[in-house]
Amino acid sequence: MALTVNYSINGNKIHRGPGYLYLNALCPLPGMRALVDGSIPPKLVDPPDPVAWTTARTDAVGDLMKQTAGNNIHECTTAGTGAASEPTWETAIGAVTSDGATVKWTNRGPAWIWKLSTAVVEDQEIRVATTFNIHRCIVPGTTAASEPAWSTLYGGITQDGTAQWMCLGPTAGVGATDGEIQVTLEGKFDEITADQIRTPLDQFLVSESAKIEATLKELNLEFFSRSVPNVAYASGITDTHLPAGAQSVEEITMGGMAVIPKMSLVIVSPKRLTSSPAKNIVACLYKASAQTGAGLGFTRTKETMWKAAWGGYAVTWRPTNDQVAAIYGQV
Repeated sequence: MALTVNYSINGNKIHRGPGYLYLNALCPLPGMRALVDGSIPPKLVDPPDPVAWTTARTDAVGDLMKQTAGNNIHECTTAGTGAASEPTWETAIGAVTSDGATVKWTNRGPAWIWKLSTAVVEDQEIRVATTFNIHRCIVPGTTAASEPAWSTLYGGITQDGTAQWMCLGPTAGVGATDGEIQVTLEGKFDEITADQIRTPLDQFLVSESAKIEATLKELNLEFFSRSVPNVAYASGITDTHLPAGAQSVEEITMGGMAVIPKMSLVIVSPKRLTSSPAKNIVACLYKASAQTGAGLGFTRTKETMWKAAWGGYAVTWRPTNDQVAAIYGQV
């Protein structure tokens, strides 16, 4: 089920820098990264499918394993040959399980592959193999004894046993960008003072925020709808009142109370002054939603552009210092 996402609109290659924006990426698990390939422009790549544990297998560093009971993914961090019986898996994210005399597995967290009769946590993501849509858990619980009929509507809810999932649609390369893409990471601090002391004694972190801002062009209504928090997108509409040959419609509408879908966001920017075109700076918001409106200027002289911003939220089951965002550079 591992998936490679091209940076394209309607199958056509677009824009070659300075950055590439991927909306609704499969959120990387703790200790893992949003993956890109070596092409230009870079493609976003899902991690390889984990295999089920089997006896006395030979594993290499980086191999992924899904435990038989439960639904956590474990990554091989010490290579070797596994035991003749399945180990008792560590349940804490980052904890290490010994498998035989040599193999060690590090728990990376909840799987991105659906499994029946299994506990799931809020903000866990899965990619459905039949549609490639990503669904985010919005009500934790235990999955059903058989796979549900997944909603394919953006923002649609699927009941799955006692759990609920929100459909976020497929991963997409979203339009071309103009100028720089701004990634902002901030912390808010409170100062500790004492009545008899004039200056603060210390300070501590009380909250943090992360934001990605970009100017987008090449207007695509579906992608535009995901950069504005209060609109809905619809396609496949036929209006016979319109002129013949121009009756197929896609549209965005707005107004009314709605739950805003939250999804992962990935920015890829090729590194400058490097001999390898495959090296990039990659920034990822684990859980984000559009946070600004947009003004569209329609002219005959240039393409329509609009500014968009997405703000990050905490994914609380992830470890401290890894709940909102990550940035990495290939060296």
